Amino acid sequence: MPNAIRLRSDVERVQALAAAAGGRIVVLETPTVASAVLKLELLYAVAASARYPLDVRRQTRLSISLPGRYPFQTPVAMVTTPIWHPNVFTAGTICLGTRWIPTEGLDLFVQRLARLLTYDGLLTNTRSAANREAAAWYEQARRAHPGAFPTDHPTFGDAA
Repeated sequence: MPNAIRLRSDVERVQALAAAAGGRIVVLETPTVASAVLKLELLYAVAASARYPLDVRRQTRLSISLPGRYPFQTPVAMVTTPIWHPNVFTAGTICLGTRWIPTEGLDLFVQRLARLLTYDGLLTNTRSAANREAAAWYEQARRAHPGAFPTDHPTFGDAA
């Protein structure tokens, strides 16, 4: 079971992040010690398919599962609405590509996910892709439509 004190602090910080994000992050379900899952809806434009920029999704649901040894084990993030991204497996699991640091906090983790899913150039990794077809598409689409990426510019108000 996750550490109850850390979990309570993380939930408060995610709720503050959602409040500071101007309605663009919606907390749907908060984790508890008994059910360690955070469910969110991100209201940022993302690529819905390989037809982007013609096919845009503006609401993306995420599920973040906290393992029993959280914060010492990495949370598992999944997109539960289909999107097109090199770092998202077709089943929805997000490949984070970086090591989890136990002191990061869920609010910073959510910010990183929002930036990744909107194709932040510093976070999108096509060399170690979870979806190779999306990675090849992204490399080509970025050259054809350079102004289309990132797909959105997440801001987090005072919580950033």
